Amino acid sequence: MATDSIINTTIACFHCGDPCKEKSVQHNGHDFCCSGCRFVYELLSNEGMDGYYEKSDKPFVGLKPDQFNTDQKYAYLDEQTIVNSLIDYSDSSRTHVTLHIPSMHCTSCIWLLEQLHRLNPSILQSSVDFPKRKLMIEYDHNRTTLRQLVELLTSIGYEPRIRLDATKDNKSSRSDRSIYLKIGVAGFAFANIMLFSLPDYFAGNVGLSSHFSALFSWTSLILSLPVLLYSANDYFRSAYIGLKQKQITIDLPLSIGIAVLFSQSLYDITTGTGSGYLDSFSGLVFFLLIGRWFQQKSFQAISFERDYTSYFPIAVLKRSKGKDKSVPVDDLIPGDRIVVRNQEIVPTDAILRNGTAHLNYQFVTGESDLQVRNAGEYLYAGGRQEGSAIELEVARKVSHSYLTQLWNKPPAHTDKHERAIDFADKVARYFTIVVLFLACSAGLYWLTVSPTKATRVVTSILIVACPCALALTAPFAYGMVMRLSAKRGLFLKNSSAVEKLAKTDIILFDKTGTLTDTNSYEIEYHGEKLTAKERSAVKSLASQSTHPVSRYLASQIDEPIGQNVIDFDEVPGQGISGTVDSIKVKIGNKRWVAETDTIDESVDSIRQSQVWVSLNGHVKGAFHLQSKLRNSLARTIKDLKKKYQIALLSGDQPRDEERLQSIFGQESQLSFNKTPFEKLEYVKKLQRENKRILMIGDGLNDAGALKQADVSISISDDTAVFAPASDGILKGSDFDQLPDLLSLAGRSVKVIKIGYALSFLYNLVGLSFAATGNLTPVVSAILMPISSVSVVLFATIATKIASGSKREQL
Repeated sequence: MATDSIINTTIACFHCGDPCKEKSVQHNGHDFCCSGCRFVYELLSNEGMDGYYEKSDKPFVGLKPDQFNTDQKYAYLDEQTIVNSLIDYSDSSRTHVTLHIPSMHCTSCIWLLEQLHRLNPSILQSSVDFPKRKLMIEYDHNRTTLRQLVELLTSIGYEPRIRLDATKDNKSSRSDRSIYLKIGVAGFAFANIMLFSLPDYFAGNVGLSSHFSALFSWTSLILSLPVLLYSANDYFRSAYIGLKQKQITIDLPLSIGIAVLFSQSLYDITTGTGSGYLDSFSGLVFFLLIGRWFQQKSFQAISFERDYTSYFPIAVLKRSKGKDKSVPVDDLIPGDRIVVRNQEIVPTDAILRNGTAHLNYQFVTGESDLQVRNAGEYLYAGGRQEGSAIELEVARKVSHSYLTQLWNKPPAHTDKHERAIDFADKVARYFTIVVLFLACSAGLYWLTVSPTKATRVVTSILIVACPCALALTAPFAYGMVMRLSAKRGLFLKNSSAVEKLAKTDIILFDKTGTLTDTNSYEIEYHGEKLTAKERSAVKSLASQSTHPVSRYLASQIDEPIGQNVIDFDEVPGQGISGTVDSIKVKIGNKRWVAETDTIDESVDSIRQSQVWVSLNGHVKGAFHLQSKLRNSLARTIKDLKKKYQIALLSGDQPRDEERLQSIFGQESQLSFNKTPFEKLEYVKKLQRENKRILMIGDGLNDAGALKQADVSISISDDTAVFAPASDGILKGSDFDQLPDLLSLAGRSVKVIKIGYALSFLYNLVGLSFAATGNLTPVVSAILMPISSVSVVLFATIATKIASGSKREQL
């Protein structure tokens, strides 16, 4: 290892960028302000992570690792009860935790924090949510502890902010306070510099005495220094980092405009040739910061609406005094008893009280291995039960943000992005280059015509031309659509789903649970008479499944539920089986239930949907169900057919074909007896024909088709079946809103195009006035946030108007 030496120096620290004051620690040819910074450099260097320093000019912005004494600071993290309150998930080997990292501020931070596994092999994975300054870590708790992870982060300059109170997410972040302080400094300087400038303005042709003119000019210069070095430093840092990464950002022309205006003022004052433009300079920074604050609040508003409304319209069975009642997950409180059936998601952390849990945590860990849990053990939210129903005691309130995180985790359609937002990013990139070219051209022209105007013209062009309005159009329009859709019962995963809904040209429907009312069947049993014990066994088995027919069948058998079901199994598209009170029960379609046993032909001849029952290998008979279609189905299909091609993919027998054909029309294709695999292949076939497909199902036997489709919606009717493959979840009671919701998505694209046109028009008019010398930098700085405000208002109002329907006004 190379030796260290102490030398006298005034250069900047290679790691944090701070001045090294009287002494610096020299290591491997680099200078460090302290041993802490040298330690972090050595740690990164030994792990081959030197590339970190190529991604940022000043990684920690003065945050030195040796400022933190971690010897006993995090000793409280050795308490398991405290750890349990902080983590998101834990099993026999791995734990998930989310930490708030306030000092995270640039791409190099993201790069380093997502490479933590190279610093500590016990860290399995780490990912960053940069807008929220959150770090999600998955680690092996058998090899390291949460305390050691926190101490590692602190040692490299990323001390987590850990609060044990429930209101931690409502606290203002340091970044919010920072921009308020910068606006305050700039506003204070702007107001006072304006006061010192007023005498010069009112003096007219007479002018001030040289003594007062110099006094006011130098005082204004002193007041402007904090504006340059503090209030405007984010613009310079962002522009420099962008150039270092060979990227041209919008902050580049802004920083050039700020620098040109200050430099011209500095030259005029120091040479005595004028009083400069420091009032314009400070006003420029002040209004630019207000514009940035507005944009931050705008995007936070979109994020808040997303977190608040994108909950899952699911319910669970709450057990009270021996009776089960469906309640929204949001109504659960610690101590409640709930029942989780086969294929249902554990909605919140809970303690297993009855039954054996066979949980699939694929949505959380990415691995599908079943985890077996027994009574008394703690269960984390996100696991899907695969087996008999289990009874849980709620241990923690449902976290919608955590459920949303699970929903967005599966990599469905990760190769497809919002083209509208991609378009805005590309335009913004070339836009900056064009603005720089125009500013240089106009500056050269005015230097030959009127040199005194050149600085003002260049600065005005650099400031007034801004693609911010362009960048805000699509996120705000899509955000409004998501909020308005949620009010009508459609909860969309992300803004990409809105754009894909707008491009749909064919809609595929599942039948059971999608077109039918899951709470309304006409049911009648035909076959050998069942004893009370046998009916109880059938009800016990049916109650384990979340399939709509099974749930309704269980609700219609007037017998108590028997003992726990063992050896429960559910075969998608076929049926369910299990043992209840020593009776082997099978419920499902004819071929699967009968196997080698004979069937009473008189029972089979009845033309209705049938659920066959076999007890101990003998077919007893069948429940005949006449499903009821949703009341609004005929009108909904009629409205959809005006714009889309409609088709049906069902795994049921074609007993309802005639009735459905009259609703869908002869031109629509109806397919029955389709297995989940055949549904998937049908979707792929249409995609090979360049069809853009919206698949609508219940997420039970059509998960593969839902995931394969260009965009998909699962129907929810008071059930906790969580369909992570879908892009949206629609409440069954709001099925009739589907035509209006799809129409709203289409109209939002038009709103975005108009917003783009307004943004281009603003820039064209603004540039023309600036280039001809008819705009001052301060007016330009005022116009820039106004353009953003106008676009946001337009997107909000226009989308609201576009959401109006013939049936109902929101």
